[in-house]
Amino acid sequence: MQENKLNILLLPRWYPNKFCSDFGIFVREQAEAIAEECKVSVIYIHNFSDENKKFDIKISEKNNVFTVKIYYNTTKIKILLIKDFINIFRFYKANLLGYKIVCRQQQKPDVVNVHVLTRLGLFALYLKIFKNIPYVITEHWSRYFKENDNYHGFLRKFFTRIVVKKSSAVVAVSEKLKSAMIAKNLVNKNFYVIPNVVSIPKFNPKSKKSKKKKIFLSVGDLYEKTKNIKGVIKAVNKIKEKYPDIEYHIIGDGIDRKFLENYADKLGLINKIVFFHGKQSHNYVYDFMQKSDFFILNSNIETFSVVTAEALANAIPVIVTKCGGPESFVNKDNGLIIEKNNTGELIKAIIFMIENHNNFDKEKIFQSVNKRFDKDTIVKKYIKLYSMIKNKKL
Repeated sequence: MQENKLNILLLPRWYPNKFCSDFGIFVREQAEAIAEECKVSVIYIHNFSDENKKFDIKISEKNNVFTVKIYYNTTKIKILLIKDFINIFRFYKANLLGYKIVCRQQQKPDVVNVHVLTRLGLFALYLKIFKNIPYVITEHWSRYFKENDNYHGFLRKFFTRIVVKKSSAVVAVSEKLKSAMIAKNLVNKNFYVIPNVVSIPKFNPKSKKSKKKKIFLSVGDLYEKTKNIKGVIKAVNKIKEKYPDIEYHIIGDGIDRKFLENYADKLGLINKIVFFHGKQSHNYVYDFMQKSDFFILNSNIETFSVVTAEALANAIPVIVTKCGGPESFVNKDNGLIIEKNNTGELIKAIIFMIENHNNFDKEKIFQSVNKRFDKDTIVKKYIKLYSMIKNKKL
């Protein structure tokens, strides 16, 4: 039966690697989910600095996903144009090396799935032209949002438009991302919205027994420009006198962790009301979600927000901002939606959750994401899309 399986090659820009084990982990989870029904290979390219070798190739197979990770050495040349040319050449040479390894060990792919534009899209276009392999694009990046303002440059826009136009289909992980891409003149007649895979645990509502402490949390990279954790700490400081028995827990790490710890410390909150856990495992996060009363996403920009969906999958209500992604699946039955950068609204929302989190129907919260985002649902959508592309119906 193996011969009848679709043979899919993923080209992700974001993927767990030796420098960051949870970078793009949602892409790996999708690859593993699809691998239950298809033959899946991944080529991931990352730059590194090594005096001894130009390329470091790591081949592995886990959970039915054949993975080739190639680290390419960046040049020491300082002249900008020459430096850029050499590094781009090595990047594409690494991709070609990875492709040859995949074809040799896994056979020629039926469909290529690019995750995150634009450079990998150009390699997929090369495979389409010279190897006759169609490709689909899955975009996760928020750079197309006005709030991000990270989609600029004549060449980037020129090549991105070509790559999008020549693809068999384009997938955005949310409606807002799809709209933002179309607004940037990224046109394709087959444009779909398919969310990320969310790990859905067995429904197991917490005990209704009251406890003294009200526990709420945020999970994510500690990068203030995007996540605005400081805004939550500020709001917590405003309500600590009225609600002294609260705990705000922050799971994650990033460049702004020290800044946030210092800010909480200056307010006298650290390890009393505000707790930093650092980067933790997926199981740790889920265990803590089930101990919590509600979840907060105070982001400025999100294309989807897997962690918000995971909180709902663990049957806890959420507070989210109008940041792009979670508005499509958060509603009055599972949480609250507030404006970005609005301390007053955030304070009111936190107080409401402290006083009313037990009034939410936990089964309704769980069912709001169950089936909609579980791996079987997402995999079926991708397999249907891959099959249509392979059979030239798109």
